[in-house]
Amino acid sequence: MANKFKAIILSILFVFIAQGFSANLIEMIKQMTEDNLKGYTQPLITSFGEATGSGLYHTAQTHKFLGFDLGLKAMWVPIPESAKTFVAKVLVLSNNLAETTFIYDTTATIFGKSGQDPVSVPSGSIAIPSTFPGGLNLPGLPFLIPQVSIGLIKGTEVMFRYISISFKEAKVQIFGAGLKIGLNKLFNLKLLPVDVAVQTVYQVFNIGDIIKSSTFSSNIHASKTLLVVTPYFGIGYENTKMNFDYTFTYSLPNQPQTNVPIKLALTGENHFRAVIGMSLKLAILMIHADYNLTKYPSFNGGIGFSLR
Repeated sequence: MANKFKAIILSILFVFIAQGFSANLIEMIKQMTEDNLKGYTQPLITSFGEATGSGLYHTAQTHKFLGFDLGLKAMWVPIPESAKTFVAKVLVLSNNLAETTFIYDTTATIFGKSGQDPVSVPSGSIAIPSTFPGGLNLPGLPFLIPQVSIGLIKGTEVMFRYISISFKEAKVQIFGAGLKIGLNKLFNLKLLPVDVAVQTVYQVFNIGDIIKSSTFSSNIHASKTLLVVTPYFGIGYENTKMNFDYTFTYSLPNQPQTNVPIKLALTGENHFRAVIGMSLKLAILMIHADYNLTKYPSFNGGIGFSLR
């Protein structure tokens, strides 16, 4: 049963890895020189940050002591067409390796069209890289993760996310922890017409040994419960960093293979977030959905159990 549950999560969470293409995500990234890594992976970094920064709350009310939410959060981050190509830098050498120059070529990002993309150079010249790997040909990034929130004292609660799955020699891990403080209870603001809370969350996301990322999120949000329906709104700031550590290899005529170690830290373009949504609570069943205004506007939904 546990294996089936993992398989379901894996199929949704990492559908971009499990597509029917020849090279997996890690091998595709390994074909990038340091000059091209940012352009190729920028949409990946940004969309991961936006996905992990979604679904952090569905109400500004905080739990009573040891009250809890337990559920699944599903996110969908559409990738705009402008993020599916980038201008790559290619080193061109003469046949005798005595002369070098650079050319620029438009090719697919990680989410762009699939298929190898050979670099066109004059006859007798050598290009590094000679071929770009193409992308995953995906319209967006799907994401699914379990989440639990537990009430503490004085209107505070903690939130946790976690999953760890091994797939094709690469271990995928996600862990997140956050603290939420209800301002109404903390400052005894009973006359406020809405509930208001602040929240800070830190998450890590790793794929194998070559990708290690983190996202820091902070927000303030408000909600108003009307019988079983709770509309909510929030604004926040977030920052995503992704570290790459791999070896780029290439070959020249009559030369041994050259290995170039690449270690690079890149930052996502996701920073500001505005959220508007609504939750529905029927007894202990909780369902919510919201729209996220971010660099790539995205959607989030969740279902679970809530005992407040």
